Amino acid sequence: IEGIVPRFPDDGCAGYLFGPAKARKSLLLCDFALSVATGTDALGKYPVRHPGSCVGFFAEDPRGEVSRRMHRLARGRNVEIPRDRIRLLDVHALALDDYEHQQRLVATLKSIPDLAFLWFDPMVRLHHVNDNHAEELAPVHTFLRTLARLLPQATLLFAHHANKEGGSR
Repeated sequence: IEGIVPRFPDDGCAGYLFGPAKARKSLLLCDFALSVATGTDALGKYPVRHPGSCVGFFAEDPRGEVSRRMHRLARGRNVEIPRDRIRLLDVHALALDDYEHQQRLVATLKSIPDLAFLWFDPMVRLHHVNDNHAEELAPVHTFLRTLARLLPQATLLFAHHANKEGGSR
């Protein structure tokens, strides 16, 4: 998404969307996914240069709510949701610090044709370590970097709550 989310085709791209609780990070991720899947401008302003398939995981929102959110956004843009281009991971939990979960995730993502955008929300629900301690979170970051390199055609974006002062953690 030009001007917002970069894409580095040779090395993959992984990043974070930081914001305080209830700042509409999940809605923004839905907007990005709909934009990439349909090739329409993100937020009605930012062009998508690499449309394709999108995969997401919302750890806190029920699938029905995510579906309603996506359909409302699509109606607002006057587009249909391309069902073959937006997928939600259908698992109860995803632990990015668990080897078995990592391997299943990699296999699933590699099977998706034309994968262009992958999002997870929120980061705090995707591991079992204290995310306020960098040394504990390092293996998760290592896996994310590995994932980005395994899927260089896709951009990975993770929603993460800001710290109490409003900055990144």
